[in-house]
Amino acid sequence: MVNVIQLIKYCWQQYIDWCDRMGLTPDNRRSCMPRLADPELIKQTKLADKPESTER
Repeated sequence: MVNVIQLIKYCWQQYIDWCDRMGLTPDNRRSCMPRLADPELIKQTKLADKPESTER
C-alpha cells in the first residue's frame, strides 16, 4: 500500500512539473485543474436584428 501512495505522489509531482514547464500556472490564468464554474455566456443578437447592408 505504501508503494502505491508513493507512486501516486511521484506521478502527481511529475504532472505538476509538466504543467509548470508548459506555462500552465494560475498566474497566467491557466490551470492544470478543470474550472469549477463555466464562464458567463455572452448574449448574441439574432441575425434578423441586424440591419441589412445596402452595399453589394
